[in-house]
Amino acid sequence: MAKGVLFWLANASYRQWQIIKLLVLGAIFTFLGGFAAFGRFSTQMLAEYYLMNGEAASQTPAGQKALRQAAQLQPHWARAHLSLAQAYYGDNWYDGAIQEAQQAFRLTEDSTDKSFAASLIGFSYLALSRNEEALDALKLAVELNPDNAKAQQTLQQLQQKLPGSS
Repeated sequence: MAKGVLFWLANASYRQWQIIKLLVLGAIFTFLGGFAAFGRFSTQMLAEYYLMNGEAASQTPAGQKALRQAAQLQPHWARAHLSLAQAYYGDNWYDGAIQEAQQAFRLTEDSTDKSFAASLIGFSYLALSRNEEALDALKLAVELNPDNAKAQQTLQQLQQKLPGSS
């Protein structure tokens, strides 16, 4: 038995090591802080595991499912919603991208992340031919982060396209 466990440990993949880390740290948290601490810790670790796998394969159904699971496990985690919005945008599901990016925008305090979320909202509205809403979102993205070159460029193109939008 011990020989089999040692063989498995020697040949464990990165994902398996993540699970081992979860189990060991979970045991420590249980010992130090009780089961409530272990529950919070294991939920966070599982959400990070899903996020890591989802971001690696975000354009596949399995990757998007993993991102949804991360967002469900940690509903107040802006990164999960932002990654899911990116995946939906890349998959041309613009309504889903808008919804998730709006959630990420509400949750994050970081102006760069807010700008990125607003950009995704603007790009999605643009893809849906909702130009006025796209214009507002892109203006906000540039206001939050003037270094957001893609939002800046798209905003300028949209302003040239729409009369009286400057």
